Amino acid sequence: MQWNPNDYDGATEIFLSSNDIWIPEFSLYYSLIPDILTNLIDSNERFYKANELHPVTHHFNQAVKLLSNNDVRVNYTGNVRYYLPYSTESLCKLDVKFFPFDIQQCTLLFGSWAHSNDSIKYALYSDHLSLIDFYDNQEWQLDSSHSNIVSDSFLYDYLDPPLFWEMIIMDLVLIRQSFYYVFNLVIPSTIITIVAVIGFHTPSTSGKMRDAKFRLGIMTLMSMSVILLAIVEDMPKFSMSSSRKGRGSFSGIPLIG
Repeated sequence: MQWNPNDYDGATEIFLSSNDIWIPEFSLYYSLIPDILTNLIDSNERFYKANELHPVTHHFNQAVKLLSNNDVRVNYTGNVRYYLPYSTESLCKLDVKFFPFDIQQCTLLFGSWAHSNDSIKYALYSDHLSLIDFYDNQEWQLDSSHSNIVSDSFLYDYLDPPLFWEMIIMDLVLIRQSFYYVFNLVIPSTIITIVAVIGFHTPSTSGKMRDAKFRLGIMTLMSMSVILLAIVEDMPKFSMSSSRKGRGSFSGIPLIG
């Protein structure tokens, strides 16, 4: 749709409802919330029942769209802009081998389930992630220098005929902020281990020295057990790779004993 602004009092842009134009289906693969980013609203009756709004936590996009029917911007050259807020959860593989100093890489795949590249092609506005509206997390830090977003196509050769599917690939590099774990786990366990090593090499030439050494060993053993419980509680519940911190605590218990 194009027009000459001079013929319409200099109007260069109009607003339309997303229900009046075709919007390609676009979704996040491996999403824990099976919502599609577009074509989510069929009618307002779908979200109103007995004058009660559908929970916004799982359908944020739908609730936002209910506030306005003119959410698509079309300029006189035919360029269509559709800004859609979206909230979701995705699966990512974790490697906690170096916990709490681990760095995680999460790859998000966006694309269409129904349309191949003969129907939809993606062009990125920028290959760099924009952090203008990014909200800092207390546990994770986004490494923007190593995070990127690209557009690529993949061949599905098991189809007849084989087809290419366009995808948006977003690689996110997350660095765990380890100050909490260092202050509450690493430093206390290091001090306890040093005390245990000193107690282990302390000579027990008399009965009082043997009693003191025994009490010191029991105290450090119980302290290390408490630290180990804290590590198990704070560590991600992941069994494919064990943390070096956890292995160090387990190896310190026989030494204390």
